[in-house]
Amino acid sequence: MVAMNSMPIPTQPNSGERSLDTVELIDRMAHDLKASSDADLPHCYFVEQAKLRLAGVHTRERAANDTVKTVSKNIVNGPSSVFYAWAMPE
Repeated sequence: MVAMNSMPIPTQPNSGERSLDTVELIDRMAHDLKASSDADLPHCYFVEQAKLRLAGVHTRERAANDTVKTVSKNIVNGPSSVFYAWAMPE
């Protein structure tokens, strides 16, 4: 077991590079998204998309996955009305 006080503390290099502010990072990501997109949408749309990507949400993938899950569930199990018609007495 390693004692906690003997662990080395990593030092940050003092190079000439500066870290990006969150606002500047989001703005750069939004510009990159707009440049890679062929849609003529306002900048605020791409800012929101950049925020979602930073949060780990990919809207196109999530929507496609949700659609597939819904379709496959209905194909395998059928709609719930079929179950109620079969299992519940009138």
